[in-house]
Amino acid sequence: MDKATELPVWEEPVRIHTFDVGPDNRATAPALGRYLQEAASRQAAALGFGYDNLGENKLFWVLSRLAVEVYRYPHWNEELRVRTWPGGLAPPYALRSFRLVSYMKIQNAFLPIG
Repeated sequence: MDKATELPVWEEPVRIHTFDVGPDNRATAPALGRYLQEAASRQAAALGFGYDNLGENKLFWVLSRLAVEVYRYPHWNEELRVRTWPGGLAPPYALRSFRLVSYMKIQNAFLPIG
């Protein structure tokens, strides 16, 4: 892939909080989803496609498809690296990929609705 077509990767650290674990001291699926959603939201805003940007055009994102592969659930207080990037377009969908490094990978499709 040449530089003109490379899609930017957003990466940020995440620490598993006490309120995000279950009785087994591991992060819950909803907690991991929140970490990923926040990272994606920050990158979308940085790229000009965030909530506020779309709202100006009376549009919003709707999650249409989700494929998740979990290798293991992290423990309380573990620090992870979340990576996310736009996966390109498959009209009418905008694709996005995620990695919780060493823990899970996700691919999904969003529809801009207005």
